[in-house]
Amino acid sequence: MLKKDKQKVFKDEWSDDHVKAYLDRTPYGDENADFYVLNIAYRYMVADDFARFVGFFKEAGRDLNAVGPEDKTMEQLLKEHAQGEEYLEVLLAA
Repeated sequence: MLKKDKQKVFKDEWSDDHVKAYLDRTPYGDENADFYVLNIAYRYMVADDFARFVGFFKEAGRDLNAVGPEDKTMEQLLKEHAQGEEYLEVLLAA
């Protein structure tokens, strides 16, 4: 069992293709696809990879202000997350 003071270690950097692959993810049901991929990217990527993803997301003409199932944008959701500050800065800069 890991001690609580153990930090996660990320050994591999993600390639651009790996980051871009998140653009192809599709939601279950009728959730907004743009919100869905932003949320999934936030949950699975470190902040540097998320920043690259947001660049690819914008290049693809996707909507950074898409609304999710709780009628919140990704920006609003990140403001509620204790660990979301770095990710929020990425969105605001975009």
